[in-house]
Amino acid sequence: MKSTHEALFSFAVALLLMGSGREAPAQDAAMDHTHMHHAAPAESAMVRSEHEYFEPDAMLKDTQGRNVALRPLLEANQPVMIDFIYTSCTAVCPLLTETFAEVQRQLGPDASGLRMVSISIDPEFDTPKVLAAYAQNFHPGAQWRFLTGNPSDIAEIQRAFDAFKANKMDHQAIILIRASKGKPWVRFEGLVSPAVLLAEYRAMPRPAPGSE
Repeated sequence: MKSTHEALFSFAVALLLMGSGREAPAQDAAMDHTHMHHAAPAESAMVRSEHEYFEPDAMLKDTQGRNVALRPLLEANQPVMIDFIYTSCTAVCPLLTETFAEVQRQLGPDASGLRMVSISIDPEFDTPKVLAAYAQNFHPGAQWRFLTGNPSDIAEIQRAFDAFKANKMDHQAIILIRASKGKPWVRFEGLVSPAVLLAEYRAMPRPAPGSE
């Protein structure tokens, strides 16, 4: 049986897809069009694939303005899950972030075993302060980091994970997860459900304690 959050996620996806290609509601008409992200019908189809990616050695900033080296963060001896979002997105990004939040809720205390990383693709707007205000709506635990940085580094990271789009509003719904350093990244394109991510995570082999 689906959890309440899982059911709400499915309902939100259905509404999003029904609204694809339609005009925004009247109450949204005053919103800056550059902050709108219109979902494409193709996002309804979730595709799973596996890839080898080389993580760039970029220096980002967390919601407290502290420097965070990306490569060591991702090259963890534990499962890591990442996505790409921006705070002014009104469609796909909140669903991606809510998916992470539901995975966190379902795991409960075990969430500490999954490193979660959300990277802003709109660093010029998403300062650490803006990102912090966005993140608090989803109650991230200590294992979930929201990161921003300078535009050139963010573009390099997106290209490294085959996720770059010149226009942020064209970015795809992508979530990546891998078991540990040196393992392939499992890539989900489209609106993947929390249940699918949890099943993927739970099926991943765990590295032996102390192994590199």
